[in-house]
Order: sequence, then C-alpha cells, then structure tokens
Amino acid sequence: MTHQTVCLMKSFLEPYIQEISLSKADKIRNPRILKHKEVCIMLNVWVNLPDNTELLVDNVANVFRDYKKFELITTEIGTRIVKAVSRVVTVNNYADMVNDWGEQLSPLDLSDGAKVLLLMLNEDARNDGLIFDYSFCGDNCDEFLEEIAGMYDINLYLGRFYIPFNNADSFKYGVRFMESGLVVYDSKAFIHEFYRLDKRVDAPVIEDEGWGDAAVSDDFLKSFYGDE
Repeated sequence: MTHQTVCLMKSFLEPYIQEISLSKADKIRNPRILKHKEVCIMLNVWVNLPDNTELLVDNVANVFRDYKKFELITTEIGTRIVKAVSRVVTVNNYADMVNDWGEQLSPLDLSDGAKVLLLMLNEDARNDGLIFDYSFCGDNCDEFLEEIAGMYDINLYLGRFYIPFNNADSFKYGVRFMESGLVVYDSKAFIHEFYRLDKRVDAPVIEDEGWGDAAVSDDFLKSFYGDE
C-alpha cells in the first residue's frame, strides 16, 4: 500500500473522527490539526496573506539572524542548498564559504531563498509555527522545498505562484490549502483550488463546481499551460 493510498484512506475517514476543539491560534500553530484528527499532510499552504501575520517570515534577514542555527549549512542538504541557491562553490565551515566569483561569504551574506530554506530546516523555527513567504524564493528553491516538506511539516504562504513537484500528475504527498482545509494530491486539483481561493485583483474567477480533478476543465488548463 503506497503512502498516498494511506493518506487518501485517512482523508476519507477524517469526517468520522471525533472533532478536536482548538483555538484559532492553536489551529495556526498546529496546521496538521485543523478540525479533525491528524491526516497525512506535509505541506500546508496559504494562497492569501495569513490572518496571523506575526508568524509570517516577511523579514528573512532578521529572522534568519535571530534563529542562529548556522551550523545547518554544513549538513548534507544545507550544503546542497547554499551551492544551488547562493552560488557557493566551497563550504569550509558555516562561517567561511566562497562563491563562484571567489568572494568569501558569511551566513548573513547568503541569498534570501537559501535563508528561507535553512529556516525550514531549523527545528526551533518549525516548532514556533513560522509561515514562510515563498516570494523570497526562486524556482531554484522548489526541489529543496519539496525535499524538506517530505521530512517535516512546512507552513508556506504562496507569495508567488507555485505548483508542487513540477506540475506532476500525482504528488508525493498531500498539500493542504489552509483557507479551505482541502487536501489535494495532483496538479489539476491544486491549480483549481489555488485560483478559487486567490483574492488578488488579477486572479481569474473560477466557479465553485466542487473539488478535485473534475472541477478543472480542459479549456482552463489550456489557458494556463498553453496548447501543449
């Protein structure tokens, strides 16, 4: 039985599980438990600005400096992150890195995208329920976000448009939209719910036909992806 099958079974059974009473703050700080008992969720996303902005990482430099776990840079995944996202070629130690221009870098010199990803690896930051603003991260962060979200629960504000797993037909794990509580497992359902919830002025309007693959028409997908 695959992990996705187990998650789908738990999601089906979820309405029959006794409701847990939680305050609004608890629901934000514990995103895996919104209304019912825990289901298989790894990536929790907000399409619009979260209500609890105190938890939103909107000043990456300050938050990264305050949490001070720079030794994460020397972990296997941390080294891959700084090399791919901040153009680091040599990591002598977390306080001594060299980029591809030959410049010496400290942790505070890393790009915002690398800092956000390293914060996701920081246990203290995760336990505090921080919500990471993905507008600070470019496309070169996507694979690392998905790798980290496969290990830990990650709270993400979609400050820029992003589809998990490079538009894959089937996701490796469920993605929960925090505004609606809907869990999706494929790109079609993700795109539909993203635009259904998006309150920005330039967002396309989608009729609420229901959730899932059937709610996304071929015309809509063609308008988004093109004719390919």
